[in-house]
Amino acid sequence: MCFECEMNRRTFLTGAAVSAAGLAVGCQGKRQKPAAAGTDAPGLQNAEREPAAGRALDDPAVQHEFLSFKNGEDTIRGFLARPKAQGPYPAIILMQGDPEIPEWIQTTAARLAQVGFVALVIDLGSRNDAPAPEHGDPREFYLGNAFDKRAAHDALAGVRHLKGHPFVKSTSIGMVGSCFGGRRALMLPTESKEVTVGVSFYGPVRERGYRSARDPRPDVMEVAKQLQVPVQGHYGLLDTVAREEDAKEFEAALKARGAAVEMHYYEGVGHGFYGNTWEEQTPEFGYNAASAELAHRRMVEFLKRHLN
Repeated sequence: MCFECEMNRRTFLTGAAVSAAGLAVGCQGKRQKPAAAGTDAPGLQNAEREPAAGRALDDPAVQHEFLSFKNGEDTIRGFLARPKAQGPYPAIILMQGDPEIPEWIQTTAARLAQVGFVALVIDLGSRNDAPAPEHGDPREFYLGNAFDKRAAHDALAGVRHLKGHPFVKSTSIGMVGSCFGGRRALMLPTESKEVTVGVSFYGPVRERGYRSARDPRPDVMEVAKQLQVPVQGHYGLLDTVAREEDAKEFEAALKARGAAVEMHYYEGVGHGFYGNTWEEQTPEFGYNAASAELAHRRMVEFLKRHLN
């Protein structure tokens, strides 16, 4: 699972690769009984309901592929899903908190393509250059500012890649992420005017002990005043990694200056509720079907409103 989550759950066990199970949204992991999801957001009761997850990857109206693109001299791995019709369509950068591109995030990309978006998943593990444990603590690398900046540069290289396609509406590009990727979805719009919407699934607003001592990365709160685009957040009330009180502090700061922010909080669920492939499932860390579907509908409605 994501670096912050693993540190929170148990002793950090890792080699240079820091392999991770991922936060799954599809039907890949062992499910628990759904907890209460709360009421729908205003206006969603009668809104268009996007196709259920099912096998979105098998939808004949969706075209998808693994690919790679360049970021300077580096090659970044990705996965692209889009409507088969030519477009152009608004586009989304997708990023989770782990290396690799598991099926759950492929499915998320395909579901976004089903409702009229081009979605590009970026593999955070495209370059495996963390120090081996005997040469230093890999946490210092993965929780440091250098890795954070590199992830931002990879995301922006993904934006450039998207803008090179005729089926992409180049003026309408947003970012959606979970955990570390959710943090990046709130940060990236402050780093590039090309990213015009951000959606965060339990992206930590305060580092809370997950910041490298040698190479500290900024808190999301430190750049909140720079956000000029609509942002949406989804946070479980049982989450001990991306805490409710921090998210509400962020929400209040943006609302105080009239920024476009929409935050949702989910009872009875914690980190990874949008989905995961973790073998261990608890209310504090695990997939919750009811909350995941509600959050997905809210995300789609928000993206349609602000990117179309």
